[in-house]
Amino acid sequence: KEAFENFRERGSLPVRVYFRFVDQTDPSVRQQMKKYVSAIVDGIGNVSELPEAFWVDNFEFIAAISGKSDSPFEEQMEVFQQSPFYYLNRNDLSFDENGNLFASKTTVFMDVDFGDVRDQIDTFHEQQAVTEAQPINARRDEFAFFMYDGSFKVRLHTCTSLFLALTATYRSGLSSP
Repeated sequence: KEAFENFRERGSLPVRVYFRFVDQTDPSVRQQMKKYVSAIVDGIGNVSELPEAFWVDNFEFIAAISGKSDSPFEEQMEVFQQSPFYYLNRNDLSFDENGNLFASKTTVFMDVDFGDVRDQIDTFHEQQAVTEAQPINARRDEFAFFMYDGSFKVRLHTCTSLFLALTATYRSGLSSP
């Protein structure tokens, strides 16, 4: 029974890491993307591992072994799209109607304690701090690099709302005659 309760309360939550509004064909942008993913692992206590299949790492690996590291991005992408690694990453890349890469994503896993609201709030604040610290996100109305998972947001919102409701109820009980 204890194992079931521990499994039920704590879980590994897949969270998407998004990259948009930047020229991902630029190697310096891709390096910033890798630094952001590393900052997530280093700066968020509940994320302990780099993504298993980050497209930038796979893309650079294929470019290196094919001798295309110094070739234009389009040539590198063509070789990458013919590799088995592309199969792992094809859903992480978004191309426009002209075949230009305009957005991408990867996945990290958060070890979230769903029974501990404070842990969820702390994780959210760590996530926010890491994202805001990225130079590429400075002076933007919308982040170029960010993390998002709708279910985590809903759980956090639900837990925060519940906490606020309980606090209000408790406080009103204290002021009752």
